[in-house]
Amino acid sequence: MHLFFHEKKTDFGLRFNMDKPSVGRFNAHVRRKDMADRIEYTLLSLPLYMVGQWERLISDAPAHLPAPRQG
Repeated sequence: MHLFFHEKKTDFGLRFNMDKPSVGRFNAHVRRKDMADRIEYTLLSLPLYMVGQWERLISDAPAHLPAPRQG
């Protein structure tokens, strides 16, 4: 997952799982070949039953959640 955030150059992610809703801020080191970078990102985890509501939840998200970057 860390590599995905690094390659996509984003600091916000959304995942669906079977746990309770949660928000986490993470720091990680990503290594590829001779390169090492530090990344920071926010991960919003939502239960599977909220799949149909993700757009509304993101648009109504509190200010501490960064808006997903476009492009």
